[in-house]
Amino acid sequence: HRYCKKLYLLKAQSHDATQEFFWDGRQPLRIPALQQNLIFQMVKNGGLNPEIAGKNLCVRFRQGGEKIKPVGQKHTRTLKNLLQQQSIPPWQRERIPLLYLNDELIAVCGYWLADAYAVKTGDGLLPVLVDEHSNLIAVP
Repeated sequence: HRYCKKLYLLKAQSHDATQEFFWDGRQPLRIPALQQNLIFQMVKNGGLNPEIAGKNLCVRFRQGGEKIKPVGQKHTRTLKNLLQQQSIPPWQRERIPLLYLNDELIAVCGYWLADAYAVKTGDGLLPVLVDEHSNLIAVP
């Protein structure tokens, strides 16, 4: 692939961007196509409201038309625009897990958290992708 005047040599990877995973956030969620687990990591002074752990969360991938109001920003933005501004290569964009609560996008894992679900002070949860063989433990 070529992107932003750089050449990328990648292994062929299959990925079905239409798949959905239902998750309560308490145990690692294995995402086979990414060969990674999604966990919540406790962080100081940031992250998502800890009350979302135990709720019916859904992990999906980009289909187009997604919007989010990132923490600290005044306006809702399209995910397409945010990804372009961060110069994330197009072939990586469809592999970024999107975390939903009640069909509302609350996190773009590794990038943005929705302002409405973020803690303003105190500890919060950060959705993190980890290697399948990592020793990190999900939030109890």
